[in-house]
Amino acid sequence: MNESDSGVELQAHVVIVGAGPAGLAAAQVASAAGLDVLMLDAAPQAGGQVWRARQGVAAEPVARALARLANARLLAGTRVATALPDRTLLIDGPAGARRVRWNKLVLATGARERLLPFPGWTLPGVFGAGGLQALVKGGWPIARRSVLVAGSGPLLLAAAATLRREGADVVGLAEEAGPAALARFARSLAAHPRQALQAWRLGAALLGVPAIVGWRVIAAEGDGRVERVVLQGEGGRTRTIACDALAAGWGLLPQTELAQSLGCAIAQRFGAPAIVVDGAQRTSVDGVYAIGECTGVAGAAAAHWQGELAGHAIAGAVDARVHLPKRSARRLTREHAFAAAVARAFPMPSDWAERLRDDTLVCRCEDVPWSALRGQPDLRAAKLATRCGMGHCQGRLCHDTLATLMHWPRLPVRAPLAPAPLATLLAIPEHPSDEELPT
Repeated sequence: MNESDSGVELQAHVVIVGAGPAGLAAAQVASAAGLDVLMLDAAPQAGGQVWRARQGVAAEPVARALARLANARLLAGTRVATALPDRTLLIDGPAGARRVRWNKLVLATGARERLLPFPGWTLPGVFGAGGLQALVKGGWPIARRSVLVAGSGPLLLAAAATLRREGADVVGLAEEAGPAALARFARSLAAHPRQALQAWRLGAALLGVPAIVGWRVIAAEGDGRVERVVLQGEGGRTRTIACDALAAGWGLLPQTELAQSLGCAIAQRFGAPAIVVDGAQRTSVDGVYAIGECTGVAGAAAAHWQGELAGHAIAGAVDARVHLPKRSARRLTREHAFAAAVARAFPMPSDWAERLRDDTLVCRCEDVPWSALRGQPDLRAAKLATRCGMGHCQGRLCHDTLATLMHWPRLPVRAPLAPAPLATLLAIPEHPSDEELPT
């Protein structure tokens, strides 16, 4: 299953970028139809964020999915450095730089956590809620540490439940959304029994954890590391909670950089910019499909159904007897209705700029404070004047924040899409290949 060939160029009829629930579902359908499938994933093992391996052991759904794959190869620990002409990707992995040629390309690039800046957010001990959850799943010790979980959105419940299960003392769950918004969201669960059951189970796992509803993080404080977190409630009231760690998060953002570099259309969906797709998961670029959270954050079930639809659409282009499964489309519609309800209940805070002090770092890679950014006219000017977004993360945190806070247009995506060795960039050919595409 794992591809270890160290040749310079690979090719496959279907190349899938991302081996989470969406990518695995698409691979199963396409490979079952007899198509040659190559999966790429930046993680050392398949599964994505939802089915992340625990201390090196694959999650059960991943093991089952991989066992059912035929005609499929997996390149783990491999990132896409950039898209090249002639349906080719430049990748970087354990075997070094290689080119991958595709006939159909499926983007299952997932989403990343939205962690917004606030005073003290760069202190050791301050984590993204999903980031800390991932660390703990990987074996990072959290037992007997006091953790405050804060921010907004359902991800907080899942993160808090994981932390508590692994032995953390969860001292509170602070949700920015007020009681009225939560009540409306709770009523919407009646139309979504699966999610209602999941919410009930998470709630049961968190019995005894103080629910701090309608309170927002305004600062993390401590001597050399986080020791306490200041929350603010209605009317400007504040309260301080002592803790060893803060797990904060404000939902997820679709990862669209590869899609943008290919020229795929992007539009707002469920409160964030996402790849535009049709009912067969086709993007605006011929031969390119997109599935999962990169098309709008809607959860693992929606990602699975999208993967099935894309797999059938690709197989149907080869065999006219293959049709899109109507059941998958119906189930996806229900999942998207729930995602829309989540987006309405837990929107991006509109007053975030008011929480920042002049010395609050917005770009922590380049140590750029809010005072140096708020007077800039756009992202390009901010980048040129302050180096904001020129660090290791290449603006994935600060540019997302500034585009939202300041309503600035986003900058065009440039190669490399992720930090890569110079040897990888030198592998870009001077002239596009004129070889025929795989069929």
